Amino acid sequence: MYKRRKRRGSSILEFALVAPIVISLMLSVLVAGLGVFRYEQVTQVARDASRWLAVHGSQYASETGNPAATATSTYQYILTLPDASGLNLTQSDCSVNWPAGTNPGDTVTVVISYQWMPQAFYGGLTLSSTSASTIFY
Repeated sequence: MYKRRKRRGSSILEFALVAPIVISLMLSVLVAGLGVFRYEQVTQVARDASRWLAVHGSQYASETGNPAATATSTYQYILTLPDASGLNLTQSDCSVNWPAGTNPGDTVTVVISYQWMPQAFYGGLTLSSTSASTIFY
């Protein structure tokens, strides 16, 4: 009959070899998920800002008596967005490109770049999103 040999400590050794690899893979997946979440936040903020600019053009100013949107007012609007919560906006850059006059039918473009620093010492990454909207008011 077959005689079994004792293998004392083999499971501890296997765990010591496999555990660091599994833990680092799980940590990498978690950090990648946070990166995708931050990118989606930056994208939504860019969409909201371009939509806000599209409805606050020169026709809006002439009909309501309120001032038309500017780059400064756009940045102030971004600070109030609920989608921007959790983003450190001091590490972001917002540029607005729109034609002179901001008349209905023109296109306004918002570009937001955000410097994201992952929590697991992977270095920094710049997340950037561009959104364009047609001015209709």
